[in-house]
Amino acid sequence: MQKQRLGWLGMAAFGLVLTASQAAAEPWQPPRGGHTAEEYRRNATHWEMAFLALSVVDTVQSAECISHHRCREGNPLLGHHPSVGRLLLTRGVGDLAHYGIFRYLNARNPIQARSWAIGSTIVQGGVVALNVRYAF
Repeated sequence: MQKQRLGWLGMAAFGLVLTASQAAAEPWQPPRGGHTAEEYRRNATHWEMAFLALSVVDTVQSAECISHHRCREGNPLLGHHPSVGRLLLTRGVGDLAHYGIFRYLNARNPIQARSWAIGSTIVQGGVVALNVRYAF
């Protein structure tokens, strides 16, 4: 179990380093005749806010389900039955880190920031949709 957690953590760290290094290496200019940089940044921010809203829904769903012993946590970093406090702390720190990475990317390359936020929102939306099976 510990090796699996380290594997997930290693993959996440590699993805973060790859994304951040690519954003730092490429100076970004908006395409000619397209939207302004501010419009790209605003659109990326809307996607990030959608991700954070879904993250809150996922956290509430997980906390409620785990506290009533109806399910197990699927996040390998938390274990199958974390306390609600540990769940809230981990998700809070994770969401702050996600938002920090988003802000970094959005300041340097809004198109990459939007891709980061859209991908995260799609994954988080899938998690929330899968959690619905425990709600009824």
